[in-house]
Amino acid sequence: MKDFYSVHEFSVMTGVEASTLRYWDDVGVFSPVKRDPENNYRYYSLPQITAVNFVSVLSDLNIPLKTIAELRQDRNPEEFMRILERREKQLDM
Repeated sequence: MKDFYSVHEFSVMTGVEASTLRYWDDVGVFSPVKRDPENNYRYYSLPQITAVNFVSVLSDLNIPLKTIAELRQDRNPEEFMRILERREKQLDM
């Protein structure tokens, strides 16, 4: 087991496309744990799997990335439940 994983390795481990991981980093939704200052490569850690799964599930539910970023920042369970309930109602229609 390693401490850090490249974008490709993390992509394989999580099932999230490498291009999606790069995009999420660029828009501030999910960032790597570190970047190499010389080549700017992104590196992820195993504890980040939970966070990327959170982003991935909400993204699959078509929750806007801006909203996902706010949820990750605020960690407000009540707001999270309100968003999920609203999305559920939209899907039921």
